[in-house]
Amino acid sequence: MTTVISSSHAHSIAGIILAAGQSTRMGRPKALLEVDGRPMIRFAVEAAIQADVSPIWVIAGQWHQAMASALSDLPVTVIYNKDFREGMSTSLRLGILQAKDAFVQGAMILLADQPFISSSLLSTLLYTYKKQKQQGILIVRPTHNHVPNHPVIFDASLFPEFSSLRGDEGARSIIAAHASHTLFVPCQEPMWHLDIDTNDEWERLKPDLQKLCDR
Repeated sequence: MTTVISSSHAHSIAGIILAAGQSTRMGRPKALLEVDGRPMIRFAVEAAIQADVSPIWVIAGQWHQAMASALSDLPVTVIYNKDFREGMSTSLRLGILQAKDAFVQGAMILLADQPFISSSLLSTLLYTYKKQKQQGILIVRPTHNHVPNHPVIFDASLFPEFSSLRGDEGARSIIAAHASHTLFVPCQEPMWHLDIDTNDEWERLKPDLQKLCDR
């Protein structure tokens, strides 16, 4: 798949939604679990769209075809990560490669299994990054009770560093290397930080997701 390079993205923050996990604890593709006919991955994707994150790539693994079908009506691109079994770093490298080719200002890394992420939270992170960039801030990350979580915004100047990531470490080493250029944003929205890894968590949180669908 070829990304069209456009100068119109020069001031954009791209979205990279990581959806290539193997769901070993769940035992089934959690990003495709449905509430009221809506796969869980749509919650994060729709929040990103509403916050004007663009372009958006969903990096998928073994269930990439089903995810492409589930998101076919949305302005996102699903990209198959053939190396998904080698860990999260492969999805990050693939997503950042797309962002580099699109010449965006930065990239927001989101997780497919955080369905309570809101567009208002994403807008807050985007606003903070754009406001603080001139002060040398390269990474913006939300916190809940002082604990950092996703999504995370990375300035485009850091994209080359993703090429050295390996295994399932994520981008922790990049964040640690630029601690003095990282801004943590306390976010008090209820439940935004929750992800879903097990069937018990899914059954417990499903009623709250249904409420989102009913709005």
